[in-house]
Amino acid sequence: MPVVALLVLSAVLATRARPEWAGLVLAIASSMKLTALPAAAVVAVTIWVTKGGKPLGRFVGSFLVGIAVFTGLSAR
Repeated sequence: MPVVALLVLSAVLATRARPEWAGLVLAIASSMKLTALPAAAVVAVTIWVTKGGKPLGRFVGSFLVGIAVFTGLSAR
């Protein structure tokens, strides 16, 4: 249930003016459970279609940094 809640929160943040926060929340959800990883593609397409390329770059950057940090922390 917490992973689903984080996926919904990420989708809501993606449709608002917060693509960076959507990337971080989705990185947390993906670090918790790898089955949440395909949602990154759905959220990325949503941001690209509704907002354009610049917010998409901010989303992808924050998502990749978040994955690296959160997965690195859980691997220790």
